[in-house]
Amino acid sequence: LDSIATAAAASATSAAASATSAAASATAATTQAGFATDAAIAAASVAAAAKIDPLLRINPKPITNGIIGPMAGYGPAPYIDFSRSTTAYTTDARGKLVLAGVDALRQYYDTTGLLREWVEGARKNYFRHSNAFDNAVWTKANVTISSGAAIGPDGSASMWSVTPNSSPIEHYLQQQVTVDATGQHVVAVYAKKNELNWIALSIYDTSHHRAWFGLNSGSIGNVAVGATARIELLRDGIYRCQLSYPSSVTTPYGNILMTNANGVSSYTGNSTDSLFIASTDFQSGNFASSHIPSTASVEVRDADTYQIDLADLPDLPADGEPFGYFDEVQLADGIDLTQYLMSLHNGGANRITFGRSSADLRIFFEIIDGGVTQATIYGSPVSGGQNIRYYVNCEAGNFWFAIAVKGGDLGNGTGVGKIIGSGTTGSLPTVTTFIRGDRSDGLRPAFAKFGTGAFYAAPVSQAEAISLVSW
Repeated sequence: LDSIATAAAASATSAAASATSAAASATAATTQAGFATDAAIAAASVAAAAKIDPLLRINPKPITNGIIGPMAGYGPAPYIDFSRSTTAYTTDARGKLVLAGVDALRQYYDTTGLLREWVEGARKNYFRHSNAFDNAVWTKANVTISSGAAIGPDGSASMWSVTPNSSPIEHYLQQQVTVDATGQHVVAVYAKKNELNWIALSIYDTSHHRAWFGLNSGSIGNVAVGATARIELLRDGIYRCQLSYPSSVTTPYGNILMTNANGVSSYTGNSTDSLFIASTDFQSGNFASSHIPSTASVEVRDADTYQIDLADLPDLPADGEPFGYFDEVQLADGIDLTQYLMSLHNGGANRITFGRSSADLRIFFEIIDGGVTQATIYGSPVSGGQNIRYYVNCEAGNFWFAIAVKGGDLGNGTGVGKIIGSGTTGSLPTVTTFIRGDRSDGLRPAFAKFGTGAFYAAPVSQAEAISLVSW
């Protein structure tokens, strides 16, 4: 019997070793498959970048008029003058946060796989130690925290687990900030479910103004009166949650509440169930721009500056001749300044601009010659977060624009998703510089993502413009 038991034990040991070896082989195979997937995506990204001008892609749908710009191939565009004095985050083909260097134009892949450009104005992150929740600037109330708990938005183990204790009260992290002025502010965090799948964000001035977010499927729960909530999937179950509210004080708190259900502030935890968070922001405005990492002080991301000297592109309207311009843009999901999507100017009193008004979200097209307004044309409101295509026609006596919203109309009841601006009379100014996402007086859009852009040597007809902007 002893010998049989010894043999059985040896067999069991051998079987366990075989299982361990098999598990290790499976893990290695999975890891190698992951590496292969990453390599394939990287190769595809490089191939896509090689096919697309990474700056100003001048290649829209073919139409009858000439298109100005380098049409042979999709090489670099040395005529672009781009600058930003700081680094800034964007996302790669897998949705991972990656850091773009100083003076590097940010690109990202949209949901259709199109390589696009990301242009933002300057922003501050008033949170200090934006991803160091063990720092004393963060108040930890009735929770325990642990770093390196899960793979974060940057692809590293940058997420923290937050575990509520068994106290029957609120469980949160919060930090008091000092902002430049009262008004609209936003708190944002990347979050992922674990055993808990609800989180709430609050801006506290004289009371809490809170919104709840479901991390199972990216849902928005209860939202305080006067507040706005947004949730966006980044990758692998990681969501960016945002709450904005007009703070009445310059020393508000940003609060991150762990909870077990929508609308619940206080509950009894079990000191076991947790969720994951990373990379927080407290910014001015009614939506969060790209994440701005911070350490011991308030951090600033400089504005993106993107312009072209028209003298570098032959036959463009530096001499006041007619032209057309086409572009595709994803608008900001809420803005705190008028959003300028394109501007041509001469450094002085001549200006041609296209954008969206902050007052009523209406699209507008404006031409000023010698300080005198020649045309101001308004379209219907366009809500944020939508992709639009637009064509502006710059021709003395015939200024107009066509625009279409992907998947809908412009709220004007037509149901066709496009409008044509009214014809007007006036002179076309002489301009020297094209700026994307900016204006001659220095105002920039708080947030815009750009697709294909093109100049046309001769204005197109309205019928052609409708075809050009249609999805």
